[in-house]
Amino acid sequence: TGFLEEILFFIPSSLIFLAAGFFMIPPDATPILAAMYALLYVGLPTALGVTIGAFPVYWLVYWGGKPAIMRWGKYINVDWLFIEQMSLRLRRGYYDEVVLFLVRVIPIFPIAIVSAACGLLRVSLYELTWTTFFGTLLRASIVSFLGWVAAEAYAYYAEQFFLVERYGLLIFVVVILGIYLYLH
Repeated sequence: TGFLEEILFFIPSSLIFLAAGFFMIPPDATPILAAMYALLYVGLPTALGVTIGAFPVYWLVYWGGKPAIMRWGKYINVDWLFIEQMSLRLRRGYYDEVVLFLVRVIPIFPIAIVSAACGLLRVSLYELTWTTFFGTLLRASIVSFLGWVAAEAYAYYAEQFFLVERYGLLIFVVVILGIYLYLH
């Protein structure tokens, strides 16, 4: 799913990771076991898939971004000189790697858009690979763990609703029977 999410960028990755944690991590697992499941069965495959899927997006924008900006950049008020300046500014020190890693971890940033930005800004393949892999590993693991937590809460509230529903039905039947007996 990670590879498909990277290529088909309109799939919301956070919802997929939440659902994976909800359905794939056993509801009776301890928190430590659930974290291990999240890391090994959701995070690791997702990180591999997203990392592999990042390369086609990266290369497409790496080779096609400059011609696109040169041709249509005037319509969005961006020129290639601005892109080059941004690229140089990001490459000073380790700042760009920290930013890329954090953008991969924080669930509000679309994964494919980050890969496209890396291609446009000419981020090195080394930086793209490690920030994508480890950032996505952490993102998918955390969000799927939260899906497991939500499953626990869901199970608890479903049980409460079941009890209310069962006793509510019993009370409803008793009230209707009481009204019937009172009127007859």
